Amino acid sequence: GAAGHGGAAAARAATLDDARVEPRVITEGVIPGRLDGLCKDVLEVGGGGDCFHRCSAEKFLGGNGRHMEARGRVASRVASCPWLMPGADEAEQTRLLRRLRTEGVCLDGGVELQAAALEFNVIIQIWTAGPAGDYTFFPRNAEGEPLLAESTDVLELAYCGAHYRLVRQQRAIPADRQCAAFDFHVRPWAEEASRLLAVAARDA
Repeated sequence: GAAGHGGAAAARAATLDDARVEPRVITEGVIPGRLDGLCKDVLEVGGGGDCFHRCSAEKFLGGNGRHMEARGRVASRVASCPWLMPGADEAEQTRLLRRLRTEGVCLDGGVELQAAALEFNVIIQIWTAGPAGDYTFFPRNAEGEPLLAESTDVLELAYCGAHYRLVRQQRAIPADRQCAAFDFHVRPWAEEASRLLAVAARDA
């Protein structure tokens, strides 16, 4: 029992610290089929508990092999923004941060997603198997107000079976498909971003 558990722990550590995975395009499944109409590719960049951070590293740090750096930056952002963990006392925050730095873990409320949106100055758009299931994380301050600027980028992810894959724009959407694609896939979160910017400007 103990030896087996130790072996699993060692394998887990190796997974979290392994080298770069060559991204490969995934063509099978509902999400790739949905995004093909937007001329987007779904890329597998590795998993084993580090898939989200691998996607962030591939997008912003030059390669998914730097996923531990991405993980550390997200954890540091959570540490500097304790309001991302409302209701957690200091001991609980310490425990959650330790897990976030070392494990493949999804904290309640999408804490790591909110922290990554802040750290990398991005809107995180997550595509799922159906339009009603898509969701978006905006970078926000402690008051819940959006922090959006011209420099704000977008990190697009495909989420299926508790696993993240990176979404990449393959080519421009043909003109004859732009309107329908925008209406069906993009307008919901684009309109929300516009609404939040308008609210922020009004309250400034």
